[in-house]
Amino acid sequence: MSLALGLGIGAGVALLMGGVLLALGIRGRVADALVYCRRCRFCLDGIERSECPECGRVVGEVGTRARRRAVRIGRRTRRPVVAGAGVRIYSTGAVRTAFIELP
Repeated sequence: MSLALGLGIGAGVALLMGGVLLALGIRGRVADALVYCRRCRFCLDGIERSECPECGRVVGEVGTRARRRAVRIGRRTRRPVVAGAGVRIYSTGAVRTAFIELP
């Protein structure tokens, strides 16, 4: 295996790992399992009305298809340290890819 091929594989792995870490950091992790309105993100936990008391959006009755489409289960918190590590690894892979000299 030549040096250029080895560097290319390493740079490709760095690009892939950096991209995955960046996506995971931006998407975040689930912080709770409560029910939230999709429009205004008001917590609907314990509310059995068919509309959101904050914005008035019809969320439907509990257990219906309209309810599942109108609400979001759980709240996500972003992870800036993971996203930052992803950016750093991705940029390292991109710089290494730019300087690989192919025969």
